Amino acid sequence: ESTKARLAAAEQEAKASKAAAEQAEIAKEQDAEVKDEALAASEKEAKELQAAKADLELAWGEVTKDLASEQDARKEAEEKLAALAKELEDAHLLADEAEALRKALQEAEEELAKRAGETDELGRELQVERALADESLEGVKGELSSKVDQLTADNEDLEEQLMALQAAAAALKALHAAVCQDGWGAPGDVGVALTRVSTQGGNEKGIKIGDVVPAGAAAESGEVIPDDLLLAVDGQSVDGMSAQQAAGLLEGPAGTPVTLKGQHGDQGETYEVTLIRRPKLYDGDVGVALAPVLTPGGKAGGKRQGIKIGDVVPGDAAAASGVVVPEDWLLAV
Repeated sequence: ESTKARLAAAEQEAKASKAAAEQAEIAKEQDAEVKDEALAASEKEAKELQAAKADLELAWGEVTKDLASEQDARKEAEEKLAALAKELEDAHLLADEAEALRKALQEAEEELAKRAGETDELGRELQVERALADESLEGVKGELSSKVDQLTADNEDLEEQLMALQAAAAALKALHAAVCQDGWGAPGDVGVALTRVSTQGGNEKGIKIGDVVPAGAAAESGEVIPDDLLLAVDGQSVDGMSAQQAAGLLEGPAGTPVTLKGQHGDQGETYEVTLIRRPKLYDGDVGVALAPVLTPGGKAGGKRQGIKIGDVVPGDAAAASGVVVPEDWLLAV
């Protein structure tokens, strides 16, 4: 600005010098001396003007140089300002992300607090259930201990029963050997006791083999076992027959064959087996087939060993009495 002012002043001086020169020219005509003086003054002013111009050009160079530096500084300042604006924008984005994270963290803390409350509630419920389970477990342990004691006592009874059966089997084998010496052709059967069974609804189910006499033909075949269903004898169905009628089909002269068709259990496999009738082991007795079983009451956890009448032979003494019937318990002899 100072240089511009000096330049303007110089221009004014130049104009004034020019006007003076014109006046001097006019005066030259009027007065030569005045003209010379004016010319000298004009030349002096011209020199001063040239000097001022040189100073002005030098000052203008400095101004141009300063202006270039100022533009570079301004450009650098603008670049820094743009960088700061970018950093500010990034800072705003980071602030938004931080706010979103803060909200997410707050929600997570609320959810965690909620879950913690639920976990505490579940913990209390589990403690209650565990206490109940412990009480139930103690009760089950007591029941199992009682059942083990009962099973131990029942096992002892079963061992006694097995010994009794083994003794009975030995006696029957001895009796069978004695009878078979001269018993062929006498009345015979296959050594099974039959009973008629029905379903819980009362419908007839069929003829069931209640007992298999040891040392009899059926027992030694290995096929016929207790609780089998008898389906047919020599091809004749026993459906609708009584136990006595079916037993009559099994009877015949000792030494003759008879074919049984049976079924293991209610839904087991069916089978056919041909047996040779043997002399009746109960000829000369009262005409009943006996089977050792467990009955309610007595020792050993509410059970005791007993003898049940599985079948009553028609025409023999027990049947003729009109008192003894199948499924009776034999209490004493």
